Amino acid sequence: MTISSQATPLGCFLQNDFGDAYLYEVNHNSLNRTGARELHRQRFAKLIAAENNLLIIVGSDSGTLLSYLSSAEIGNGTRIVVVELAAVHEAIRMRLPQFFGPEAGDDRVLCITHEQFSPVLEKLEARKYVYLGNITLVQSLAAEDAFLPEYQQLHYQLQTELQQLSWNVHASLGSETFLEKQLENVGENIRSADVLRNSFSGATAVLLAGGPSLDEILPWVRQNRPRLVTIAVSRICRRLRQLDLEPDLIFSIDPNQVSFDISKDMLSFWRSSLFVHAYHVVPQLAAQWRGRNLYLGDRFPWKSDLNEKNIPYPGPTVSNVALGVAVEMGFSQIILAGVDLCFSPDGFTHARGSNESKAGPQLGKICSRVETYGGDYAESSSDFVTAIDILGTQAEKARKKGVQFINPAPGAAKVPHVDHIPLSSIPLVHCGIEAREHLRRLVPETTREERKAYYTRAVQELTRAHGQLLNIKKLAVKALQYNAGLFGRNGKKRDFSYKKRMDKIERRLNTRYADFAKLVKGYGIRHFLRLTRIDETADWDEREIETTAERYYTAYRKSAASLITLVQNSKKRLISRLAEEEEDVDIAALAGQWRHDSQPGRALVWLTRKSLTVDDLPRPAADELNILEREFQAILNDSETDHMKRSRQFADLAAVKGKARMFFRQKNIEALQRLVHSLENHPDNDAKDYLALAKGYLLEIGGDPAGALECYQQLFDSGNETLVEDGLRRVASLTIDAHDYPNALLALESLSAISPSYLLQYGEMLKLTGAHQQALNVFLNYLEKVPSDLVAMINLGRYYRRLHIEEGAQAMFSHVLAQDPDNSLAKKLLCEKATA
Repeated sequence: MTISSQATPLGCFLQNDFGDAYLYEVNHNSLNRTGARELHRQRFAKLIAAENNLLIIVGSDSGTLLSYLSSAEIGNGTRIVVVELAAVHEAIRMRLPQFFGPEAGDDRVLCITHEQFSPVLEKLEARKYVYLGNITLVQSLAAEDAFLPEYQQLHYQLQTELQQLSWNVHASLGSETFLEKQLENVGENIRSADVLRNSFSGATAVLLAGGPSLDEILPWVRQNRPRLVTIAVSRICRRLRQLDLEPDLIFSIDPNQVSFDISKDMLSFWRSSLFVHAYHVVPQLAAQWRGRNLYLGDRFPWKSDLNEKNIPYPGPTVSNVALGVAVEMGFSQIILAGVDLCFSPDGFTHARGSNESKAGPQLGKICSRVETYGGDYAESSSDFVTAIDILGTQAEKARKKGVQFINPAPGAAKVPHVDHIPLSSIPLVHCGIEAREHLRRLVPETTREERKAYYTRAVQELTRAHGQLLNIKKLAVKALQYNAGLFGRNGKKRDFSYKKRMDKIERRLNTRYADFAKLVKGYGIRHFLRLTRIDETADWDEREIETTAERYYTAYRKSAASLITLVQNSKKRLISRLAEEEEDVDIAALAGQWRHDSQPGRALVWLTRKSLTVDDLPRPAADELNILEREFQAILNDSETDHMKRSRQFADLAAVKGKARMFFRQKNIEALQRLVHSLENHPDNDAKDYLALAKGYLLEIGGDPAGALECYQQLFDSGNETLVEDGLRRVASLTIDAHDYPNALLALESLSAISPSYLLQYGEMLKLTGAHQQALNVFLNYLEKVPSDLVAMINLGRYYRRLHIEEGAQAMFSHVLAQDPDNSLAKKLLCEKATA
């Protein structure tokens, strides 16, 4: 291992056995086991080889990543932006100027600071990459390890900015998932939620959401239940089941499978609750719900007589949707329970019973801070901060309609236009309506006749759509054939008359089939956006014109074909729904459809609507339904879901050390106190080691070095190498300050065994204590490992001279001049003795 002669505010560049120059403060020993090139290849090769990708990397691993990228295969149209901490950026810019500014040989790779990030995104037209779905944020090894905790802050800032960019772009594009789930849910979207409009004028509602304050407010909700209409978001139904509290209305909007995983407990409330859901809700909830339901939005993603009037509902979250509907229902005041939009003092993001709560608090994440109603400050994620602004706008509009939003939780984030009133002071007046019975009158059970009539009309509408989409697909296929002959490709004769035929097809698509052509383009928007040129300045040649037209009509054909499949599947599902209503049914056929849709609980829906039990059926049918019921129960009982696994990852403690180190550097006593409090209550046994580190930092800032030392010494038995190193560094610092040199020497000796970067400090301490021969040995050991550190070599020469060992001094200065003949300081020092 060697060290470069270049000193930086972060120390010298070390060089490992693989020839990688790195800053120890940035990478520690992470590059020394395999070598930077191989690590970068494993981590980034596939990402950088992809075409038309915008890859944003947090950190450059002391510049080694830039060296790797300079010779790596980068995909066509791909740009790579490495974002560095300012101090690290300056250090590697001085050492590797070829990768910066005018000297940079490859403009596809940029290394910038966070201050330059927004202008660079604009210059690179990052929205285009978002259109393509090809914008990626990843961490370097240094950012992931966060030995410099500022990397955590940088990653959080970049993540927040990119999330906002992506959210803005996708909000303007729509989502294929929404349309797919809309067509899957046609059979469940029977009654519009418009029936709820002005149904509870003057009443009080309470929205039960998933934040930590829900647990504090639920006892009050139970006590005042007769005077409240309870509205629950689906994800908290597990907690409500634990308390045997059945809500009046349940809301859900998310189309993704994870929503079913966290919301499936709501299915047990089918007898009493009304389910209100978006048209695109995850089908496993809507189709396996045995009770009454209403949908929000449109039944079909095209103009149709079956798209009824409905209540407008603002997003983006289910809480926003529920509040929007509640305002339309006419409530005079709406109490927010669990709408915290920030973490609890213990670091929890959700109420008890949730996967997030079971996994433990999110303590390692770098977050924003928001003011609470109690006058304190709490940590909050980027999506929560965005939700605060959206909720404030929603509350302001509600107030203009005479609806008051109230949040009684002192620990909730302060939101504009949402009043904070303690529970004991909220005025509750019974409006004379018993919520559950009133909702039953408004929304009775659907009848067999009603369902059959609706299914029949929906099948007819899907048949119409199928015909339109089939014709569009045929036109796209013809256009592709004409395009092949336009320039005489694929064995065809060059004939520009094909251009007129293609123009005619385009006119038909934009007139006769305009409605469904718009649907095809909307559904396949990302295929069409792939026609976007990353470089729009280049001239078009014949090949590119032909290729673009080919891709355009291929996008038309593929998108139309995908929609045809979705429509056919929806029609098949509706025919199965019609079969469910018949007296003489083929249970095996129905079971096949239910399993295809991953909806074994549909068997219970069928039994409920038929007022049957399994025992009422003949043996083959009963056996089939028993199997389906067991499959359904297995799904309901499965707690080890993908969401649970992801929640554990978010609660991982590994990032806590970097966060604690950052607070220590900032001397942020309040933040460290919160972290210590959270770790004291953490369920993970490993938390005790991180607690010792955080406590040590807190005691050290607070002026109790003896207490801090006790905490740091606890880390020596942790088995965690980085925590041991952190503890040794602080012990060395504190014992040096206390002139406890024997213990300082022990700590520095241990640190030197971890990395040669500590040898210089160890040698200096030996000098200070008069152990000159040991100090010389340590300095020589250091230079043996890092012979290119000329600064250390000069200092050792001066030390030799101070000890009157002139031969050693001359040898050091001569070694410096051998490597750097123009080193004026070495010349001067060598000359001083020669002329003495």
